[in-house]
Amino acid sequence: MDLQNITNLIEGIGVILVAYWSYNQYTKNKLTDKKIEDLKKEEKKRSAERNDNISKIYFDLYRILIDLKADRVYILQPHPLINNHYISVGFEVKQKGITEIKPKLQDIPIQDIPNIVDKMARRDWLIYKSIETEMEDKRVKSFLKGSGTYGIYVKKMSTEKDSWVGSIIVDFMENIEVPIDYAKALILEVAESIQ
Repeated sequence: MDLQNITNLIEGIGVILVAYWSYNQYTKNKLTDKKIEDLKKEEKKRSAERNDNISKIYFDLYRILIDLKADRVYILQPHPLINNHYISVGFEVKQKGITEIKPKLQDIPIQDIPNIVDKMARRDWLIYKSIETEMEDKRVKSFLKGSGTYGIYVKKMSTEKDSWVGSIIVDFMENIEVPIDYAKALILEVAESIQ
């Protein structure tokens, strides 16, 4: 074999290798494009489900607000969920003209209000028909009174393993006039729907 034939053979092998590499890369690019497209579709689907879930939560909170003639209804949640260090209001609905409580209850260290947080995490229900006479925690009492609260219902929300994931709080600025059994049944129904 002469040098010219060896050169042609090497060039031929090179062309075959480049063609194979190009085809292989093209195939990988197409698979990557498909995976990206699938991920975009999945994210769009999850986003739509999240939006549906969020709108359902607000709908249910409004049901409580209207049916119980409350002034505010909000969900107080510990976070991060695995290692609770703070509490914040995640969702809130209120009557027109009532001041929002959500901006005031963001990233509150649990260590600042351990008594009430412990009660919310351990008990299914807390009912304070009069914050003034029934609330023992002075810091929480002061905050709630300063926010115009007269009485509250607090319903624990938890996982199947009974881990506290938040509480629905129904806030009244005047005497609670709705029968307690009716109020508890409605709040329980909503809590189970949200969990």
